[in-house]
Amino acid sequence: AGCSRAVWAHPCVIRVGAAAAATTLAVKANILLGFALVVAQIGDVYRIRYPEGYLSLTSRLFAPLQLQLFGWIPGLHLRCFGVGTLQAQLLVFSLLPLGIVLLAVGVAKARCGTMVPALPFVLRCTFLFYPAVSSKGFQTLGACECFEQVDGTPDICFLPADYSVRCDGSHAPARLLALGMLAVALFGVGVPLLYASLLYACRDAIRREAKTPLSSALDFLHGSLRPSTLWWPLVEAARALLLTGFLALVTPGQLFQLLCGLLVAFAFTCLQLWCAPYRTTSNNLFAMVVNVSLVLDFVSSLGVQIDAEYGDDIDPTLLSIALYAASFAIF
Repeated sequence: AGCSRAVWAHPCVIRVGAAAAATTLAVKANILLGFALVVAQIGDVYRIRYPEGYLSLTSRLFAPLQLQLFGWIPGLHLRCFGVGTLQAQLLVFSLLPLGIVLLAVGVAKARCGTMVPALPFVLRCTFLFYPAVSSKGFQTLGACECFEQVDGTPDICFLPADYSVRCDGSHAPARLLALGMLAVALFGVGVPLLYASLLYACRDAIRREAKTPLSSALDFLHGSLRPSTLWWPLVEAARALLLTGFLALVTPGQLFQLLCGLLVAFAFTCLQLWCAPYRTTSNNLFAMVVNVSLVLDFVSSLGVQIDAEYGDDIDPTLLSIALYAASFAIF
């Protein structure tokens, strides 16, 4: 304990902490994480045929954000723990975060008589999980990809989210569909509703900038925002839900799907510029750059798909450079 206090009291640590507070580094990190959570799902949702070098790097870098929690540890995979199939992943990642949240709420209720102390942890946990889990759920609900058989027998269909899953007709098996609906209901619908209900319950205190136990517990959602834009977390949730969820059901793998994603990303960029929801100019500028980077990522991905589909022989090195610039320059 004495060593720990000595470390935190060191002048360098104090200066770094002061610099982080002065530059609102935590807010910028949250904005950046929201961007990364969306970008991590784009390849699977839009079935983009990325260059091999770019795909190898991003699959490793974004692995934890794609529910591959041990992706940074060589040789260790979820299947080592019996979570190798899409059905098992949906079941685990739908119920595990829910169980953690309920446990945190139960502990807070037992110790303090109220769930309010657990809200900061609950908000961060749901923010981290809901784009990936809801995206997997929507991909499960999408149409299967069918292949014509050379022997003249009926077409054979597989689920693009997991080609080991053979479909019943044009959709996934009933049990997998039910798990997909569960993931969408709990995270795609439940998390935004949770945010909306909490902000609505505390809206008057937030607008008056009054410090109450609930408004302080919800600081993760609204602390960096102007009081008049307290609903902005719902806008960001809608952006993630549209780009990584609903659009998974729109002609998957086709250029039209990517074009829709590009238009949605551009619309949210314009909305962010118009609203300027953050208290500080630097955070509004950073959020603008993040949204522009997301638009550029869709533009680059559109080029990748055009090259793959129409064989325009675009230099894969140039494609990779464009993708790296769009996806990683902001970091």
